[in-house]
Formats: sequence, C-alpha cells, structure tokens
Amino acid sequence: MAPIRIFIAIHIPDNIKTEISRLQNSLQSYGERIGWTRPDNIHLTLKFIGDSQPQQVDAIAAALNEIAKDMQPFSFETSMPGAFPNLRRPRVLWVGVHDRLNCIGQLADLMDETLARHGVERNAFPFKPHLTIGRIREQPQKAFLQAYAIADFPNLNAQVQDFLLMQNDLRKTEKVYTVLHKTSLSPD
Repeated sequence: MAPIRIFIAIHIPDNIKTEISRLQNSLQSYGERIGWTRPDNIHLTLKFIGDSQPQQVDAIAAALNEIAKDMQPFSFETSMPGAFPNLRRPRVLWVGVHDRLNCIGQLADLMDETLARHGVERNAFPFKPHLTIGRIREQPQKAFLQAYAIADFPNLNAQVQDFLLMQNDLRKTEKVYTVLHKTSLSPD
C-alpha cells in the first residue's frame, strides 16, 4: 500500500476561521505572492507525522486514546499574528495561540514522547502553537511587512474537547484533509 501523510490537530471553531479570513482578505490587497491557507483548512497542528503506512493508523489511534485518558478539556485564546522564522524574512504567516496553563504544549510533548515509542520521529524543533494562515512564495514588499506587523487580531476563545488524526492529501490545486480518528479528552 502507498504511504499516507498524517498529522494530529485540534479543530478550530468557525468564529476564529471567519476572523482569519477577514485578516487574509485585508492583506491580499497588497498583491504579494502568498499561498493563503483556506479558512476551512485551518487547524492547530499538535504533531506532524508525515508519510506512514495505512496499517499504522490503528496503532497511532490507540496511542492517542491512551494519551487522552489523563487530559481534561481545556481552552486557548488567539493572539496577535506573527511569522516564522521572523517578521523581517517571513516564510510562514500565522495567528498566535495563547494557552495560560500550557495544556497545548503539554499535550504536544506527551504525543511526541509517546509516539516516539511507536517508531514516529520526534519533533525536530521546539513546539510553538500557532494557526498557519499563509506561506510566503516570494519575499514581500516592505509595505506588506509593515501592515502585517501591526495587523490586529481579536482574542477569541476556543474550547478543546478532542483532537484529530488527519490525513493530508496534496492535490495540484489544494490540500484535502480527512479525519481518520477522533480522540476525546477525559471530561473528569
């Protein structure tokens, strides 16, 4: 069987996606070469696994269920936009995520550690929760960078009750995401 590209993510509520779309629309007027993330595809990636054999999905799903047994639902807030590696030479544009109790970071670290025992490579970089809104194709002009640096984004709350094991199909014109497994957090 051919490998599939998979990752683990938190679903983002529609009100946050609507605000991201508003921000993207305001920035598109600059005409920069940016691959904007479709709002309905926006998610918070907890762990990118990459190419995997389809038969590995059940073992990964079982490991995720074990992780979730000790995690209670939590919330986070959106914060100001930013960029990787930085705002001077951005490659990825994102909306920030603020989690006062660091539940997202703890969950991502636990996933990284647990899945490593199942043969999944550990993250190469420290985990930084964010919502990717665009990928830079060509260095933007100074006017765009200045506008992006002062772009405002509301602090919106998101409740996290579960997380998703997703498949990423790269098609010529878009990415198509399919939920392979949903893991609910323990309510108490």
